[in-house]
Amino acid sequence: MRGVTKRFGGVVAVEGVDLVVGPGEVVGLIGPNDAGKSTLLKIAARIERPTQGSVVIDGRRTDRMMPASVARLGVHYGFQRTRLLPELSVQDHVAMALADRRVVPSFLSFGWIHRTRSADVDRALTDFEITHVRTQAAADLSFGQRQLLCLAMASVRDVHLLMLDEPLAGLSGESIALVRRSLDLLVSTGVSVIVVEHRLKSLAAICGRFVVMDRGRLIADGLPDEVMGRSDVLDAYFGGGTRR
Repeated sequence: MRGVTKRFGGVVAVEGVDLVVGPGEVVGLIGPNDAGKSTLLKIAARIERPTQGSVVIDGRRTDRMMPASVARLGVHYGFQRTRLLPELSVQDHVAMALADRRVVPSFLSFGWIHRTRSADVDRALTDFEITHVRTQAAADLSFGQRQLLCLAMASVRDVHLLMLDEPLAGLSGESIALVRRSLDLLVSTGVSVIVVEHRLKSLAAICGRFVVMDRGRLIADGLPDEVMGRSDVLDAYFGGGTRR
């Protein structure tokens, strides 16, 4: 990203952000509420178009593309609130993510699952430890299970940039460890990951780098311990004087 700014009328949500994320890198995007973090991810996914600035992914400028074209480049954005089809089963969600785009007519007639490889579905369910709920409808899953299902769906696609908005919300320590192992597996294949999360201790175990936003601007970028020791970062989170 270069000079990315986003205005909603008279409100500046993101202002002049420069950000580079390398292949196989996991970056924690942190900051107080309303800092502009989710808006920045939506700009990267082209769900929102920047008012100013440019976004380049794998050498291609994407801020002028249609959202579907950006998704085909391997950009996946996991929304803060999981968006699933409530009556569709867990295994069918993963099969849908695996299905080739040419299988749309079969999908509409619910025959598409037979066109995908069941072994790949089984592997994803096993990797994310949701095999035991494979036939359950998404509406019947716990919040944590929905998060794991979304990650399983992302893992079976040809993803190059994975952006997650509070993926650890509602997860236990064991599930957080599972998410970490799953992200390690994706990163080992060269996938770049940006994670927005408020559980900073858990995030530090996943990310090697923290990028901090406050009031739409990027104010810090570095190792988690170094970033969280900075006075301007503490002031952004807790207000002036609270460090004492």
